[in-house]
Amino acid sequence: MLACGEFLFTGSSGVHSPWFERLGDAATFFCQLIAVRDAVLSVQIQTKSREEPDEAATTLDTFNMTAIGVGSTRVTGMREVVRFEYAVTTVVLVPPVGNFAHFRMLPPAWEDNAGPGMAQHVEEIAQ
Repeated sequence: MLACGEFLFTGSSGVHSPWFERLGDAATFFCQLIAVRDAVLSVQIQTKSREEPDEAATTLDTFNMTAIGVGSTRVTGMREVVRFEYAVTTVVLVPPVGNFAHFRMLPPAWEDNAGPGMAQHVEEIAQ
């Protein structure tokens, strides 16, 4: 059976994606929760400069998901590289045997560096 995405079981924390380049000043990140059993998926968006060690990463935002669907968050203030940190916790008080989250990160929507007044500036230059 082919399973698209990632499976994490309750108690998983500090699981990271690879670092990737920032492609804009802001971005909206999306996560699709495909299946879940009595668990909360936490997704942190972290950033750092290339030269800094991984431990120096700053968390820009965190969003939590408990139901199948797509969650998102918009972040600004990213440095040179970005990654995700995932954690899965239980939502029930009994021992969390077999509780999990099956998810995948979707492509982010990057916002260009031009800013809101850039289109007008380009038109003025073209005249």
